[in-house]
Amino acid sequence: MKASLLAVMLAIVNYDCASTGSPNLTPDRLDELSYRVPRGWQRSETRDRQSHTIRWYPEQNENKESLVLIAPAVEVTLDQERLSKLLLAAQPVSSESHTDRVRAVTSPDGLLILSIQTEYTPHSAATTYTRQHALVVASGRLFHVVYTALHPNPEIMEIVLHSLEAGKGQS
Repeated sequence: MKASLLAVMLAIVNYDCASTGSPNLTPDRLDELSYRVPRGWQRSETRDRQSHTIRWYPEQNENKESLVLIAPAVEVTLDQERLSKLLLAAQPVSSESHTDRVRAVTSPDGLLILSIQTEYTPHSAATTYTRQHALVVASGRLFHVVYTALHPNPEIMEIVLHSLEAGKGQS
């Protein structure tokens, strides 16, 4: 009996991994950019002439987490140095803010990712938030990936950035 129960549980886990590529992750797509997010997070989407935005947040959200992916409706013609300057200029500023330097990495799929982390206190709050912001260049377009939380889980942004693929369908 125990052996058959274990076999059923392993079959469910194997099916779950095969259908999403990894346990506890949900595949999604923002235009031609595919990515994965933690399973159980809630999704909302907006689209207008200027951008396409997808917002994710956990159902139970005491940590005030949010993950936002934005695809502006423009093509990228800027080099890495100019993109780094734009990323730095886009960070929240307050008297209590601290911003790390811009880091450039390449995703497993070969995409250029520029990332930065900022700790800041919003003007209307007394609590410090951490914001991780990445610019991703994929298929000649620029994508923003922004993770914000009171106490960030370092795995969240890593999951998303390591799962990025351009022009491939996951969902």
